[in-house]
Amino acid sequence: MEFFKVSDEVNVGNIKAYIGYLQYKQVVNKLVIIAGVLAAALITAVVIGVLAVVVLRSKKKRAVKEFKIELMTREEMIRKASREEFADAQMNIKDIKSDLVTSRVPFCDYQTYVCHQLFPNEDKLSYPLTNGSEITDERKTIIKSAMEKFEILLPNKLFLKSLVQTLDRPNMLTMQEK
Repeated sequence: MEFFKVSDEVNVGNIKAYIGYLQYKQVVNKLVIIAGVLAAALITAVVIGVLAVVVLRSKKKRAVKEFKIELMTREEMIRKASREEFADAQMNIKDIKSDLVTSRVPFCDYQTYVCHQLFPNEDKLSYPLTNGSEITDERKTIIKSAMEKFEILLPNKLFLKSLVQTLDRPNMLTMQEK
């Protein structure tokens, strides 16, 4: 350890007074200084990190809250628009039905419409869907047996896939055959 001597003089105005020598030992441990600086830097970094996390969380919460409010607003707008459109559609349906009845425009029920779409060139009496009452008992047993076999095949994925592919092929089957 080194001892340092320093001469001390005090000046007050024009008066100079000599006090004497001041002796002290200088112990400078660089490791302590480095550790202190690093500790201060670490504490500063931790404080900044904590503040950043707090700020980011508050921003995220605010953004989520704004998003929820916007979502609720849009849902309410959609509900309102849906109600209005549904009411308009109901009124339009009532108007169309009343127009059909009052103007005596002929229209057919759904089953007749579907049969006409599926079998356009057929007579109404020959529709396969409407002539079920003409099936004999012998024919009913054959149909029942065929339907039971068909029910057994339906859970088979390979059969179902082949059936759908066959029905979807263009020019393979006519509408009546399907």
